[in-house]
Amino acid sequence: MNLWYLIAGLGFAGSGIYKIITNNTSVGITWIILGILFVLLARFSNKEANKDNKDSKNYKKK
Repeated sequence: MNLWYLIAGLGFAGSGIYKIITNNTSVGITWIILGILFVLLARFSNKEANKDNKDSKNYKKK
């Protein structure tokens, strides 16, 4: 998991929750959606990197 994307996603989600608490619901929901997208990016970006590394190791063995 890419740590920077995870931290950014949690920050966006936290600020979205703060915006909802301060009665700015539409902006808060937007921030939470951005946070979720960053967390998903953190999860799936690592899978692609591992896939590329595995392919390159297999290529070197041949």
